[in-house]
Amino acid sequence: MDIMITIAVIVISICCVITIKIFTKDGKHDLEIQAGKFRLFIKKHE
Repeated sequence: MDIMITIAVIVISICCVITIKIFTKDGKHDLEIQAGKFRLFIKKHE
């Protein structure tokens, strides 16, 4: 059980580091474009 929790924590922290790197690298502009694409995707499926 403890091993599973440790693995989960490691995976979550790796994912956080990756997202932070993407955020800092691309900046706000690219994030806005991604949000826009996501909204379009939702609209298409309505």
